[in-house]
Amino acid sequence: MHKPLVSIIAASYNHAAFVVETLESIRLQTYENIELIITDDGSNDNSVAVIKKWILQHNVSCTFLVNEQNEGICKTFNKGLASCKGKYFQVIACDDIMVAHKIERQVYFLEAATDNLAMVHTDAIIIDKSSQVLPELFKNYKKNKEESYKSNDFERLIQQNHVIAPSCLIRKSAMDAIGGRYDESLSYEDWDLWLRLARKFKFLEIKEPLVKYRRLEGSFSHNANWDILMAESSLKLLDKHRGISKELNRMIDESQRGHIEILITNNKATRKQLWVKLRHERTLYSLFLFLCLAVGIDQKKAHLIKSKLKP
Repeated sequence: MHKPLVSIIAASYNHAAFVVETLESIRLQTYENIELIITDDGSNDNSVAVIKKWILQHNVSCTFLVNEQNEGICKTFNKGLASCKGKYFQVIACDDIMVAHKIERQVYFLEAATDNLAMVHTDAIIIDKSSQVLPELFKNYKKNKEESYKSNDFERLIQQNHVIAPSCLIRKSAMDAIGGRYDESLSYEDWDLWLRLARKFKFLEIKEPLVKYRRLEGSFSHNANWDILMAESSLKLLDKHRGISKELNRMIDESQRGHIEILITNNKATRKQLWVKLRHERTLYSLFLFLCLAVGIDQKKAHLIKSKLKP
């Protein structure tokens, strides 16, 4: 049976403690026709040295792309993507781990489908910094391992990013059909890509954990500055899909509310964002925040004024 080439981009950034475990999970895949592309986005630990040692130790044929300084997730992923020759590809951060039969199982479904199936994604096992399994699955599917097509992936994704990035195997022709690149103006890559793909293609969800997702305290996902960047990018990527219908605009407004609250909490919300909040909520509080910023009073000062006005 013909086995099409699969390109895997293993993305490292200060992952010296975990990168070997990730790379080993790729090397030991049961699927044999894999092209490995490793990127390092200007790590300031010894990730590059660890990766070079692993390559030499196992005599691995791969492409290793090293940024001299940190250039960001999307730009680095685009460099890796430019080197991909596979029919299918995926990106995995070098602190996550693939289950041994992951690629083989996903290729089976992609090969059996038409080109309208852009991506196969799965559940994930959650692990800690010591690679110990935590007691829940990412999506809590547990024993349910049936596969299902989602005809409304786009609307579901507008409401929430439910797709686990390292679990995905993507058809390269589908990626090419939507421009073939990640949006480098964003601080993170996955939600934007899923939405762009879902507007044109279908996804297949395998309700089985085929990847181990590492949860780290003190990582970017627990950092206030990263929360602000994530919120700003989330608002921007959702705005791309306005104008399709009034109902979808309403769904986008609802989805953006939580991200706007993060910016309000951090004194970073703009007039446009506060207008979205006001238009959707129609509360005195929303009106107060909007009018305050309109006359140059930011959210921090507005909350001080509000606290003094309380009886």
